[in-house]
Amino acid sequence: MMEYGLGLNYYFYGENARIQTAIIYIPDAAALSSSSMNIVSNAQNLVSFVQFQLKF
Repeated sequence: MMEYGLGLNYYFYGENARIQTAIIYIPDAAALSSSSMNIVSNAQNLVSFVQFQLKF
């Protein structure tokens, strides 16, 4: 599996607090399927997140 990611960090109050965000692209995401419900769909191939960290 291949994936590409881009992330940014922003520190404030020195290094005591940080906001981190990232976007991850998965070009060959596997398909999702359910034989019991006759559903076939592609998995999401773009994932993003935002995280806050506090150090004390």
